[in-house]
Amino acid sequence: MLLSRIVVWKDKARATFIPMVCISCPGMPCARVCPTGAIVKDEKTGMPKVIESKCLGAECGKCVEACPYHAINFNPEVHAYPLICDLCGGDPQCVKVCWPGALRIVELTKSFSKERFLLATQSLTKLNEVLKKFQR
Repeated sequence: MLLSRIVVWKDKARATFIPMVCISCPGMPCARVCPTGAIVKDEKTGMPKVIESKCLGAECGKCVEACPYHAINFNPEVHAYPLICDLCGGDPQCVKVCWPGALRIVELTKSFSKERFLLATQSLTKLNEVLKKFQR
């Protein structure tokens, strides 16, 4: 779990689990705030990729704060740099091992791109409800 690139937020009281995964936002806010340029767009997948040798790790963490979807997993005690879904270089392992078939690879068309952001926004709304409960 601590090495996962998919962040699953849990509200055990309501038995709610909200997976948040990088959706490669336009403008990549995580990359924009990186002081060393350690986050770049992977040409093959279009997803953010962390260049480990450039990342400041625990000294920074700005990318985590900048991610509007809370989809960056970073625990400096476990891993030296933030973990962002990079689609495993184009061969996503989560899709291969998801036995119920809930995960799949689809071609990113213009219409699906809009749907992707709509679904991510719905998940974010649910997540924000859960997080507000814990901030009281």
